[in-house]
Amino acid sequence: MEQPGLIPQQINRETYTDRPLYVEFARQILSPPGDDARISLFFQGLLDVVHNRHVPDELQAVTAQNTQRLLNTAKLANDSSTYAANKILRCFQKQFMYRNSGTDYPFTDADVLPWRNAILTVMSSERFDEIMNDMVTRETQSNIVQRYNVLKFIIAACLDEAIEAPQVIDVGCSQNLGLKKIGINSGFETVRLAGSSHNGTDVSLRTLGQRYNRIISQPVRLGRSLGVDLFDMRKTSNVEWVHACSSYPSELLQTERLQETKELKSANLPEVSFEQVDITTYKPSRGNQQQFNDRRRYDVAFASTVMYQMTDAEREATFNNIYNHLKPGGLLVVQDFVKMKNNKLLFSGPGSDRYIYKTFIKDKRGNYDVPTEVFTWENARCTRVELGLGLLAIHGASMTVSGLLATLLKTRARVGP
Repeated sequence: MEQPGLIPQQINRETYTDRPLYVEFARQILSPPGDDARISLFFQGLLDVVHNRHVPDELQAVTAQNTQRLLNTAKLANDSSTYAANKILRCFQKQFMYRNSGTDYPFTDADVLPWRNAILTVMSSERFDEIMNDMVTRETQSNIVQRYNVLKFIIAACLDEAIEAPQVIDVGCSQNLGLKKIGINSGFETVRLAGSSHNGTDVSLRTLGQRYNRIISQPVRLGRSLGVDLFDMRKTSNVEWVHACSSYPSELLQTERLQETKELKSANLPEVSFEQVDITTYKPSRGNQQQFNDRRRYDVAFASTVMYQMTDAEREATFNNIYNHLKPGGLLVVQDFVKMKNNKLLFSGPGSDRYIYKTFIKDKRGNYDVPTEVFTWENARCTRVELGLGLLAIHGASMTVSGLLATLLKTRARVGP
């Protein structure tokens, strides 16, 4: 049995200096996202197959051919190695989740053998054509509802308290589970506030974290709100893809998480609706024959992990459409792989190395000119956060980050101290 962490010498990064995707496979073996040992084993198994290690003689020709197809497709897409590797994992995970009749998935976290065998089964069969189709036609599309703790916090703590039932538009909502989670007051995981202590701070990071979590645990009443997405989430293939992209393999063992997803999908909230819309044009997306003519204005627009997959022109069109559908004083919340330079938001695209996952607010009262960095997250799972240093710039450098958040949390009337 090959134990996780016992990495063969053949996969050292130095071996693949001329093949960046292989280097990324090796990196994810040594440092898998979320410390998920199953991701490490997947890439161990994939590299075994790529190099014809432990591949039966009768399968070597077809697996070698399909390996080349996979690598060529990843190269032609001009994606970064990290994005390409993550996309490959999701393509195979979709097969393991929905096409592995009679096989329990996720496989063990202690032996590479079932992973290698499952990869071999896919790569030597017609199922590999579906992987190729997903690689060519899809981008990663997740629906991680924990990210919406930020939206709930901003609704509760940052909007004018006179707005009793804020109207929200969720851009790139996938299955529209986030607004439903807020609407039915389904609880979020505890958010841990990270950072160093500041001299003269009268409120500890621990206390601030407790206040943050208290705010996101309080009910919020939504007004008429809308989730929009480019894809038709009534199609089984799209739902399967989202599920494959939304979880690390080991997260699929978290029964409470899976049950919550099931309950949110079936929840019927009259105040929360969904439209299949191309947000760059604010018209029905291709293939959607339904009429759509939204003249409403919203208090908050939330764009989470969607802008980084757009071109500059698409982002500009999307921003303009969002601005046109916000009320005076409305807030745009951008949460993505993004950084700010010269008061402009710069997004990491699939073809570039990812920036840190951050939350920014753009305020209509300031004509959206200067985004405010609110939070910096440890990763896109949104359970560990640092306060955004951009807040200091607009509130005065003499105020500590902790003091700033303490002031924010104490002065809003929507939720008590």
